[in-house]
Amino acid sequence: MTSNEAVEMIAATRSRAVAAGIDVYEYDAVTARIENLDDWSDLFRGAGTGHESAGAKACEEGRLVSARQSYLAAAAWYYFAGAWPSPRVSTYQESARAQWTAIQLFEPNARRLTGDKFAGVLRVPGVHPDGGPLVVLVPGLDGAKEEFFTITEELLARGCATFVLDGPGQGELVGTVPPTSEYPAVVGAALDLLESIPDWKPESVGILGCSLGGFYTAATLAREPRLRAGVIVSGLVRGPSWEGLPPHIQGLLRVRTTDEEQGREFIASLDASEGVPSISVPVFIVDGDADPLVNGDYTGAWIAEHAQVAERRVIAGGDHNVANARWKWLPDVADWLAAHLQASIPATTPQGEEN
Repeated sequence: MTSNEAVEMIAATRSRAVAAGIDVYEYDAVTARIENLDDWSDLFRGAGTGHESAGAKACEEGRLVSARQSYLAAAAWYYFAGAWPSPRVSTYQESARAQWTAIQLFEPNARRLTGDKFAGVLRVPGVHPDGGPLVVLVPGLDGAKEEFFTITEELLARGCATFVLDGPGQGELVGTVPPTSEYPAVVGAALDLLESIPDWKPESVGILGCSLGGFYTAATLAREPRLRAGVIVSGLVRGPSWEGLPPHIQGLLRVRTTDEEQGREFIASLDASEGVPSISVPVFIVDGDADPLVNGDYTGAWIAEHAQVAERRVIAGGDHNVANARWKWLPDVADWLAAHLQASIPATTPQGEEN
């Protein structure tokens, strides 16, 4: 019999897993085998291993479309193996490896880029192989760049390049670099590296972050002048007390910061409220009115009220990251970002003409 704690975790993770690309029926089949949360990591990782093996076999046989699909599924399963706090953090590296393998099969212009405090993937649409608009995507506390694949697909289809990064305490860097509230420096270093690429240049840059990534996004919009627009999904600008966090989140923080003391210090350092009134670029805020994790003061409504140019959409019944209602906001957000970034690209004067 499945424990009550496992039932709650399975239900809470389902929409995010499906939104990230896991087949809903496979999710139900795998999670039906979970009796308690000690089973979580092994069962999710096992599903990932099966898909990765299928991807390797398809590659050997020249079935590259099927290989890509299998590797993407493997990446999603490996990633969500870490959704429940576990000392096993290698699944994030396994997720990154599988997704990168999938991307390489059909995207010769994609690149893996790394710095001292980030690892990321740049994907470039065919309509702008040498530059154009760019969106930086920022994960949350238990997030990783691999969860954003379906969102990057929407942006690429609209002509925006995407750079999804793992910062300190995220994805590939879990267990190696602890999380930091000084995320604007991380994004700044990533932009410096992106601008140094000799044969590709971002002409206009936006940012999108979810959950704690929304905090990072708000803080970065207040301090990074190269950004022209931002999207915050289920975001906040001030951390709750340690005691106010669900046990699940406390456990994730212990894994990412090494112990409870460091976790408490990190949560206490989260306050970007002073900088939000200085955000002058357009901001689009998306919240779900049934979000069990991010709600109350200093969340989306507060950001919308204090940023200089902001609009907010509240999705009825929307859960955390509004993963259960993507169709109600993601197409519009992708259109909004593409339009704002394209509009902010400076017009060029044809050679030989004078202003």
